[in-house]
Amino acid sequence: MTRRYHFFGCILAPLALWAVVAMATEEEHGGHADEHGGDDEMPEVIHFTVAQRQALGITSETAGPAHIAVEVRLVGEVALNLDRTAHVTSRVPGLVSRIERSYGDRVAAGEVMAVLDSRDLAQARATFLTSRARVRLMRTTFDREEALWREQISSESEYLAAGQALTEANIAHRTAEQMLHALSVSQAELDTLPDDPAGITRYELTAPIGGTVIDRYATLGEMVSESNPVFLIADLGTVWVELAVHLDDLYRLHEGQPVRVRAGDTGPRSHGTIAFLSPMVDAGTRTGLARVVLANKDGQWRPSTPVSAWVTVDAVAAAVTVPTSALYELEGRAHVFIDGEDGIRLRPVTTSERSERVRITDGLAAGESVITSGGVHVKAAFMAAGAGGHGH
Repeated sequence: MTRRYHFFGCILAPLALWAVVAMATEEEHGGHADEHGGDDEMPEVIHFTVAQRQALGITSETAGPAHIAVEVRLVGEVALNLDRTAHVTSRVPGLVSRIERSYGDRVAAGEVMAVLDSRDLAQARATFLTSRARVRLMRTTFDREEALWREQISSESEYLAAGQALTEANIAHRTAEQMLHALSVSQAELDTLPDDPAGITRYELTAPIGGTVIDRYATLGEMVSESNPVFLIADLGTVWVELAVHLDDLYRLHEGQPVRVRAGDTGPRSHGTIAFLSPMVDAGTRTGLARVVLANKDGQWRPSTPVSAWVTVDAVAAAVTVPTSALYELEGRAHVFIDGEDGIRLRPVTTSERSERVRITDGLAAGESVITSGGVHVKAAFMAAGAGGHGH
């Protein structure tokens, strides 16, 4: 029984909405189904109460002057922002002993992502420890020889030889230290490294930037080298939109032009500007590349998603404009719903330039109010009253 009630509930919700539309139509006809003598003409006017408008989300806007953008339409796809992308590689060959992060994990800069066992690192650390111990020994020897020489107990040649040995020990120590720095070992670690450390082979692979782990190339127990990446990290807070530009349009574009981007009919929408226009043309496709950087803090722009984009290359002043959402196609012609004091009327219009707003060249005057949302229900009410025509 519970499943049956749920099924009927799913049906009754849209039926209740249609009842509101039907009620508006019935009220317009005074409750008589044959008011128009059974013909197929639509009524000239439809009325909706305030409650019906609220229930159906019907709102209106006044037509007026605006600048209409002249746009070039392009297609492309979302891509990773390579300025905020990093391959995580090891600076020493080693065996993967632990994996701390994997696909989709968020990481902070400096966070440990994997641990390797590296003989090369162990050897470098051992060389450093040996050189450090030698410096200490040579320092002690030099201090003793200097004291003996000043007391004329030791010869000057012995004193100079001790100084030379200390200098050579310091050079070897600095070389070993720089080698470890090149392997990403910090100075703080070297300063606190004990003379007989545990885990001398341990190498921590850390994130160079903060972001999301996009890919992982190594598995536990695998041997990795300096030339092969282990992880791919991307900061998805911004993404690139890479657009293919035909040669005919390439000369109309320049960096800084406004761009609106949309992923499909129901996907995300956003605005940006051309951040980069490639000086090269692809020899195979004969197209150029335009790049837009979009903010992506909520992660709605996913790399490899196909998109459409409209680049504003000019703007024209128009005396009468409405949002594109106010237009409806009926019998192959654009129409708007006029929201007047005596009700809602259907009127054909002639359009020209359009972007997010459309220029009306005939059929509508500035100052008239048009339905901009919920028009699908208004259209349904007109269609319910007549199967064709528009009885003006």
